[in-house]
Amino acid sequence: MISFLFWFAILLVLILIWRFPLWRGREIFPGYQKDRTLLFGHRGVRLDNMTENSEEAIRYAFESGLDGIEFDVRLTKDRKLAVQHDSHINNKHIRTYKFDELKEINPEMLELNDVFRIAKEYPDKLLNLEIKTETIKTFRLEYDTIKAIKASGLENRLIVSSFNPISLFWVRLLAPKLRTGLLYLPDGPVVAQSDRLAGFLHVDAIHPYVDLVSQSQIIAAHKRRVKINTWTVNDKKRISSLKTMGIDAIVGDNPAILLAENP
Repeated sequence: MISFLFWFAILLVLILIWRFPLWRGREIFPGYQKDRTLLFGHRGVRLDNMTENSEEAIRYAFESGLDGIEFDVRLTKDRKLAVQHDSHINNKHIRTYKFDELKEINPEMLELNDVFRIAKEYPDKLLNLEIKTETIKTFRLEYDTIKAIKASGLENRLIVSSFNPISLFWVRLLAPKLRTGLLYLPDGPVVAQSDRLAGFLHVDAIHPYVDLVSQSQIIAAHKRRVKINTWTVNDKKRISSLKTMGIDAIVGDNPAILLAENP
């Protein structure tokens, strides 16, 4: 019993050391320095005349002057990495479709490698890749995503984010050099309602929903060299306020609104 308690205490101490003193964020985009808030298009852009997460939306975001894009990746039945936000199409989960079947429904749907192909044409643009999965069993999504990222050579222009801490754990374990960000919002699953797990995951950025951002949070994160990137912001006054607070990046639907006060 004494031996068990001893080793349990040692483990607890090591976990606390990992969580607190050892957690320090890394530069998210090495070699890409801007002394201002970075601006990202949400799913490329979300405008009435454009399909989100499409090639047209991505190019529009890049060419409008934004720093980069946020986009979503899901795994299909035939192990393709589909750029798709919603989990279901026609009441069926994405992973029950083959990619070609999804293309028949939405001809503008992209694979992850399509995004990388486009991004390579814009060498100064950045990528926020969100891994989309709602379960503990993630069907090798992280492994396949990491493999594609490494093959693209775009590691230094990309951050991997997710609401799912299991996904971020696997990314950190399988590709420790990749930068990661923890997403959270107030009305999601309990595990995704705060940034409490960020330190245990050693993420480089915290991605709170805009209504959850506070000045004290930004100050505390910056002391650990951790970035605060928020979403989805479509109000000029709120964007200005967030910049004044020292937010590191803002994700929004409309480039015109995001860039309205940008120098």
